Amino acid sequence: MNAKTVKLATLRELVEAGSVRSAAIIGLPGGYAVHVRYGTSDRALAARTGEVRIFSKIDGAAKTLRGLGVVKAELDTSGYSPVSVLSKRRPDRTQALKDAHNSALHDKWFRSQVEMALTEADSPDAVWHEHDVMFDALERELVRARA
Repeated sequence: MNAKTVKLATLRELVEAGSVRSAAIIGLPGGYAVHVRYGTSDRALAARTGEVRIFSKIDGAAKTLRGLGVVKAELDTSGYSPVSVLSKRRPDRTQALKDAHNSALHDKWFRSQVEMALTEADSPDAVWHEHDVMFDALERELVRARA
């Protein structure tokens, strides 16, 4: 897409200054773009990459406009189609979030186990055994289990 873009922060300033003449939500392959007119310019809202920001649903585009203070906008769905080479799904992000969540749960469990072990070790009732004695007892138990 070769459209000129405007950053969200700049668009916010233009709306606050009363410079935006009109806004539209335009259907594209894979989603919707927000276009605004100010002065003699017609610009699309930019993503962080500088490319045109594509919203997967009309709701997201409308919410963004509303958050900027734009309460009226045209809607053109003629160019919309649900599947596109332009839309990129990010299943890797979903898996990364699941992994981060599981990692945080494991970390919480591990820390509780360490805390419990330290509390038990600091207890005046703690009983300590020599390593060699315990290892020998374990080996005897393994020999019995195999027999």
